[in-house]
Parts: sequence; structure tokens; C-alpha cells
Amino acid sequence: MNKFIVNLLFAMIFMFLLYKFGPVIWLFGFIAVWLMSLVMLDQKAKKKKAENE
Repeated sequence: MNKFIVNLLFAMIFMFLLYKFGPVIWLFGFIAVWLMSLVMLDQKAKKKKAENE
């Protein structure tokens, strides 16, 4: 639940920045979210491997 609230906060800040600076932020935001999701998936995979060993 806490993560959801934090994500909501980030989304609001992101929308504000988007409103101010326009399309350039879309690109950076998309790349950042993509990298974060990759890192999180990687960590989950590592945790699973550690548990199995």
C-alpha cells in the first residue's frame, strides 16, 4: 500500500513536470520507468535464485 502512495506521488510530480516541460520529459520518463522495471524484475529473479539454492 505504501508503494502505491509513493508511486502516486511520483506520478503527480511527473505530470507536473510534463505540464511544464512537454514532450522531452515523456521520453526520459519512459526510459526511466523502463529501466526501473527491468531492475526490479532482475532483483526478483535474483531473490528466487537465492531462495532455490
